[in-house]
Amino acid sequence: MFFFKRIFFYLIVLVFFISCGAVFFLIQKNWLIVYLNVDLKKKKYIVKGAEKYTSLRKKVHLYYWKDDKFESELIDFVVFSNKAENLKHLINNWLSFLQEERILSKKVCLNTVSLSKDGQQVYFSFGQSPFEREWSIFKKWHFVESMLKTIRDMENSIQYLVLLVGGHLLEDDHLNFSQPWPISGFLDDY
Repeated sequence: MFFFKRIFFYLIVLVFFISCGAVFFLIQKNWLIVYLNVDLKKKKYIVKGAEKYTSLRKKVHLYYWKDDKFESELIDFVVFSNKAENLKHLINNWLSFLQEERILSKKVCLNTVSLSKDGQQVYFSFGQSPFEREWSIFKKWHFVESMLKTIRDMENSIQYLVLLVGGHLLEDDHLNFSQPWPISGFLDDY
């Protein structure tokens, strides 16, 4: 009988330490975020951190220029509370969609998205230029305009867009990216 009590005790201790190790592992990987704010006067415990990661599903149009007109594809998009991450995922989804539709022949990825302090200007830094070498000015311009329309469809508080490649201004022989592009775009009749 003493032998079984001892095995049972060791089993409980083993399960306790495995559970503690699993909790610490989840906290280390930021999969479990717990912030306890203890108010000693009211003896009230408040758990914070979960509200940062709330999300919702939204229908978003991905716009693109094809056959001399703007086309759009409606997709389900998971919107998080972080505006920069939303824009990064949106544009990367848009770029993947353009590659699937064979509008882009190379894989282009948006690496980083930064917002200005007032949140009205956004900076996109691509890994490489999103333009193909043989594209005309007209096609490049409509590529940017379709990106602006896609952003406008999801996020309406942004006013200007700055395009970067590797952290430096996007250089192109035809279009000027030294000044921020207005999100409203330059096309009035579409």
